[in-house]
Amino acid sequence: RRSFSFLAEDAPLKAELWAEKRLNREGMWDRDVHDQTAVRIAAREDDEDGPLDAEQRQLCLEVARLGRQRQWQEALALFDSVQTEAGQKLRTAALSACARSLQLEHGRRIFNAMPQKTVPACNAYIMLLGRLKRMRDVEDLLGLMRAQQLRPSGVTYGCLMTAYGMVRDMSGVMRALSDMRAASIMPTTVTFGSALGAAGRAGDTETAIALLREMEHLRLDIGPGHLTSSIVSCAQRKNEAKARELFQDMRNRGLKPNVVAYTGLLACIPPTGDALSKADALLAEMKSETVQPDVYIYNELLNLAVAVRSPQRFRDVLAEMEAHRIAPTRETALRNRST
Repeated sequence: RRSFSFLAEDAPLKAELWAEKRLNREGMWDRDVHDQTAVRIAAREDDEDGPLDAEQRQLCLEVARLGRQRQWQEALALFDSVQTEAGQKLRTAALSACARSLQLEHGRRIFNAMPQKTVPACNAYIMLLGRLKRMRDVEDLLGLMRAQQLRPSGVTYGCLMTAYGMVRDMSGVMRALSDMRAASIMPTTVTFGSALGAAGRAGDTETAIALLREMEHLRLDIGPGHLTSSIVSCAQRKNEAKARELFQDMRNRGLKPNVVAYTGLLACIPPTGDALSKADALLAEMKSETVQPDVYIYNELLNLAVAVRSPQRFRDVLAEMEAHRIAPTRETALRNRST
């Protein structure tokens, strides 16, 4: 007889799972955009890092491209191959590549070797440290910025919100938002995306709703990513009713829910007697709207099967994944191995 029990997940494994999810979500419109912003800033010619010569500009763009593809080894090999002194933008692009792939030691080496710290470089480093939940290091970095009179940008505050969100510190998120306003920097849709993403991780639906209302007050466009994060905020308490209300709000705004939104809604279904039938109905709705289930939808189905104590459904989901040639993630393998 098989029983459900789960292996303890240490921090490196959780970080690896998170990186794997980020890679799979790269093509989605509600992905976290701050790492991309840092790379774009690194490639620009009109910021404080100064101009680029043609060779370094091309290298910078190539390192950024490799970083976006999570090919951090290739990105750093190219960076290390530079015969002349690497410029600030190239260093920042390499640091951003490390941030995308959670390469702390390499990122720290690049940052510490910078002869002069810049705001874009600090932003990329904050993202790296924040994603690894090294909040004491993030606070130290903010102290360094103050000591060197580096004024935080809107991207900096967004990176801070993401960092605080990783440890579910909503007070830190809201403090960063308040500090941003105090610095006379107007929050953008990206800023609110970071704050709502944090609310989603923390399960803070009340704050998520308040942030959506503030966006409406500021006449900022509410996109599918903002509403998806709000739906995800309902998962922790299994507030299915509010999640469905937000899901319908997405439709009312003329936005088509994608696989991420459906995954969030599925995670909000409480493990009651009709849970599996509700999940089946959502899956059928997805397919009727030509939204293809992905491995994360199936992982949620596996979670639900565990919650309602249905080993047969668990095996059926795995069989369906195999039939549709859905490659398992490390999380799927962990679930399967521990049942």
